[in-house]
Amino acid sequence: MDEANFSLNERCIKKIAPQFALVMSVLTMAEFFMLAEVSDLINAAAAHPSMAEAIRDVFQVYALGELIIFVSLALVIGYLFFTRARAEENLREAMKKLEAGSGKNFVEREAKPPFLLTVPPENFEPSFVAPDAEILVVDDDATSLLIIQRMLAATQIKIDTAPDGLACLEKLTRKHYDLIFLDQLMPTLDGVQTLELARSLEENLSEGVPVVALTAVSGIQEMLIARGFTDYMSKPVDPLLMEKILLTYLPLKKVRLFKEAVS
Repeated sequence: MDEANFSLNERCIKKIAPQFALVMSVLTMAEFFMLAEVSDLINAAAAHPSMAEAIRDVFQVYALGELIIFVSLALVIGYLFFTRARAEENLREAMKKLEAGSGKNFVEREAKPPFLLTVPPENFEPSFVAPDAEILVVDDDATSLLIIQRMLAATQIKIDTAPDGLACLEKLTRKHYDLIFLDQLMPTLDGVQTLELARSLEENLSEGVPVVALTAVSGIQEMLIARGFTDYMSKPVDPLLMEKILLTYLPLKKVRLFKEAVS
């Protein structure tokens, strides 16, 4: 949670930084010119004592200008904290709606069956390599993530993993992926909820990228497609089906077929 709060702070600061820098530049210039004027007035007062009253009036204006500068600075800092608080509130509201119910449309939660994925057969060899491709695999089962990484090792694809929906959302704000595999049944946020929140992220660097659902539950495939998934794969994952999915959705320019596969 501390990492999420840090990220939220970082995004809010990035959003307000240009405005903050502009306001501070204007205030600094105003302060500079006012100090220059005060210096001139002090010199004038020393040379012309009769101008003391007029100079006192000018100093009052200067004091008012200083007050305006400090108030403006306080407003800018207050706006920064307000922006962060509003972002937190929006996130909380979205989480409540997704967890509570907008929920009647979601499939009832079931106990997650054991992940029966097996290591690919010894004679399985991929028909391509894609060393420049990057994918994200999201699953709360660490063993499942490890097996998928081993399954795809020969393809040379760069693989990032996330243990839950919140970690997935965090990664989407930091890197662009060519393809995302998203487990449906996870604690806190399931696959559908994670996908909906990802769509609402302003800084989603993988917006529009194909998202393939991973599910061991039968009978929900049509629902997953209707909810916005590009495709789905049943568990345990078939290596040949995994290869077909990758060849279908990875950018063609990042895929190099072996000569045997081309002929």
